[in-house]
Parts: sequence; structure tokens; C-alpha cells
Amino acid sequence: MANIPGSPPPIPTTKLLTQDFFPGDHSAAHGCPHLKPVKRPGEILSNYQILARYSLHFKHRHALGILPPKKRSKSGAEATMEISKCGLYCGQCKDFVYDRDFDGIHNSEVLRNSEIISMVQEPGQKRPRFSKWHAGNKEAALIKAGSKLQACQGLRGLRNMGSTCFMNVILQCFIHNPLLRGYFLSDQHSSKRCEVKSECMGCEMDQLFTQFYSGVKTPYGPCSFLHTMWMSSSDLAGYAQQDAHEFFISALNQIHAKSPTSKLHHCSCVIHKTFAGLLQSDVTCLNCANVTSAFDPILDISLDLRPTKRSKSLSKVRGLNDERNDGPNSLADCLDRYTHPEKLGTNEYNCSKCGKTGQEATKQLSMKVLPPVLSFQLKRFEHSMGASKIETKIKFPAQLDMTQYTTSARKSKKSKLSALQKLNGGSGSENGSPSNASTPSSTTSSHAGLEPIPTYVYNLFAVINHQGKMDTGHYTAYAKHRGEWFSLDDHKVTLATQKEVLDSKAYMLFYVKQNLDYDYSSATRD
Repeated sequence: MANIPGSPPPIPTTKLLTQDFFPGDHSAAHGCPHLKPVKRPGEILSNYQILARYSLHFKHRHALGILPPKKRSKSGAEATMEISKCGLYCGQCKDFVYDRDFDGIHNSEVLRNSEIISMVQEPGQKRPRFSKWHAGNKEAALIKAGSKLQACQGLRGLRNMGSTCFMNVILQCFIHNPLLRGYFLSDQHSSKRCEVKSECMGCEMDQLFTQFYSGVKTPYGPCSFLHTMWMSSSDLAGYAQQDAHEFFISALNQIHAKSPTSKLHHCSCVIHKTFAGLLQSDVTCLNCANVTSAFDPILDISLDLRPTKRSKSLSKVRGLNDERNDGPNSLADCLDRYTHPEKLGTNEYNCSKCGKTGQEATKQLSMKVLPPVLSFQLKRFEHSMGASKIETKIKFPAQLDMTQYTTSARKSKKSKLSALQKLNGGSGSENGSPSNASTPSSTTSSHAGLEPIPTYVYNLFAVINHQGKMDTGHYTAYAKHRGEWFSLDDHKVTLATQKEVLDSKAYMLFYVKQNLDYDYSSATRD
């Protein structure tokens, strides 16, 4: 515990919350009576801000390269702060208390700390500064006049219309996707104003959100959505069981195609703003160390659950643990293998620099641009030697750090490794090929020294599972709604625990960025 110290200048508190616009019995009780008298001068709020800042700096001291000064504590204080989580403890209540003013200060300090870490870790990355918006008197009047407070909504079951569980789980993940929810609930695509006459998937999404936020609790049958998908994608038409991932990709493509802002390149439709990332592929010639880079846009990442023959042979060269390679058991294992260098065959690469044909080379993937929402498919269904399903349980985290898989982090690690080699007097081989430290055996063998960058940290919000055999199984989902996990099994919606979610045999995973970046081009243009 750290006691609230001295008296710096007061700071402004959070303004114009929901309670300010719509006063009444729904106003959340917060804080405790012992804090209210000492909050009025504002000193305790600013002191809490200082302690929260010290706490966050200490937690991320390795990423920031600093160590904050220690503060001496005083005894007998009424309010204390738990240093690891910045929780507020009232000495008279003998319990932790919630106070929205302190919570607002903590959130702003977390954001400030994240921006500092991002600038320190990626000094060349352009990111506009976050500026908090407060409603003025004019905006507040407009909000009061044109808005009404709705009850908590967004949870609703979906009817199974005959082997349509594959569609239901994808629709539930769309509904609980924070970016899609914000887009369609803010009326940015209205089915009433849409100029597309028929088969518009954007209009179907708009109607889907309307149904889920109508206040009706009975299960909904998305017949119109299914019919539009049948008309748009003939491969999905019919009453047979379909693959949820194929439906997901097809739905994204159809929503994109009918969007008024749809483009072949640099598309600004809601699908690309939400799911689109950029994958970088680097091919390195093992004779002259020439690197050729290519870039591929992606909407999701499909991960193998079993190593390929090529990756197995490369693993033996690297001397990695056989148990790790033969049976990966976590999402991190799958991502490690996905971004590890693989050795190309002698007939797969011709070097443009040294002019040799059939030259040995390595290929490595990394994330050049990470999307706001990351979707993973764990490739459980195999078709190589007959249809089969991989039942291996893959562990996955509630919070995922993607820093180590980014192109910038890999370059940073290589530069640090190169500097370390120079200090130790190491160098590359005489024939100009990369030294052992930069070959596939060690380029990405360890990520231990990489500090998480806040803009590359993701939180899990939806999981899709498949039970049963490949052709006759059943899809279910978990989704996070207002901080709680729910099990979604067609028309049945039940409360779930995070442990149940993380213990499930996932087929698809959906993560959203913990801190969303501004669109730099639009931010600078505005």
C-alpha cells in the first residue's frame, strides 16, 4: 500500500457522464462518504494521479528505461492506494472502494503511459496524440434533446434454421465486435438510406444490430441474412453444414463489396478498418544476404496445429525441443512457428543480386501492420489424406501480446543483436553470408528481451468452438458482453466464466486491441 501524500495543484475531474445527461435512480453509486469531504479541495485527486503515475512507471520501468523514485508512506491516512493495480482503499470502510473520479484519473494515466512506452519503443512511428473530448453546453443540449436512455441490450439467442449453427456463431461474434458495434449502432450504414437495391450485406448487418438492440429477448431467426448470403455466395447455398471460417471470410468479402467506400486498394470500408492487416514476407539469400520483401494484405491468420515436414527439418537444424515441435499446445507455439524462418528448396528462389539460380534461401513472415481486430483460425480440419479433425487442445490467453511478431520488433532485435556482436568482436562469415546469429537457427529463437508495446496488446472478446465430427459436428461460441462472458449455443444464452472460455477447444479466436490507434492520415487531415 502507498499512502496519499502532499498537496500538488488540483486537477479537473471527469465531466458530463451518462448520469449528468440523464439524472435519476439509475445513477451509479460510487465512492464512499469518507472520501467526499476530502475530494472537494482536489488535492487528494492530484495526489492519487501522482501515485498512479509512479505505479505505472515502475510496472513498465524496463520498457521506459527508468526507475521512479520511491515515496515514503505516512501512517494513519484514511485513503491508501494499492500499488500494483492502483486500487483505492478506504481505511474507515476497511475495504476497496470504487470512485468514478479516481477511475477517470487512472484511465487517463494508463493511456498516457501507453503513449510514452510506444514513443520510447518505436521512436520513428507516427502516432497522433490522444485528446479527450468533453461535451460543451451546446453539445450537451443536443444530446439531451435527441437521445433517450436505453436498458442494457445486445444479448439474444439465434434460432437454428437447419444446420445453421455455423452462421449463428459468426453473427454473434460480429454483434460483440466492439468496432462493428460502434459502426452500425452509430448509423453509419443505414438500410433506410442505402442506395444498393438488393442483396446488400451492409443492410443485413444494420438490421441484425437493430434486432439485437431492440429490447426483445426471444431468439431471433436471421432468415434474411441467410437468404442474402445464399444469393451472394452460391458455394454456401443449401441446407448442408458449412465451415464457420469459410462463412466468416465470405461474409467479410460481401460486406466489403457492397460498401459505398469499397476500393481495391487502400479501402476505407468498415471491414478493412476493422480486420485488415499487412503481412511482410522476407526472403534472405544465404549466399549474399540479400533480402527481398513482399507485402500481402490479410483479414485473418490461419495457423497450423501440426508442423510441416519443412518446419520439422528446420527445427532439427535449430536444435529446438522435439516435444515443442511435434505437439504445439498453445497459441504462442503456433505463432512462433508461423513467424519462424523456413528454408526454401533449391528450385524455389532465384537471387536478383548475386544472379544465382536455384540458390538456397530462407523465408520469414512478420506483421507489418496489425489490425484493430485480430481473428485467428486454428486449422483443425485436414483434407490431405482423407477428411479428419485435429482434437488437440490449444491454450490461448485472455490477453495477447503481438509485439514479438511485428516487423519493427524483429528489426529492433536484429539491430541490438548486431550491436552486441560488434561489442563482442563477432562478424559475419567470409563469403558474405549472414553469420550464425542471423540465420534461421537463431533469428527468432527467443523473444524474452522484447518489452510489450501497449498498442500491440490485444484482449480476447469471442471464441468459436466445434464439437463432434468434421461433417456432423456443432458450433458454439463464447462472447464477452459488458465485462461478462456468455455461452452462445444457438437460441440458448447462459452466463459463463473466463476459465470455461480458456479451457475450451477453440476453432476461431477474436481479439481486439487494448488501445486503439487514431487513423493517422485522417487525424492529421482534420
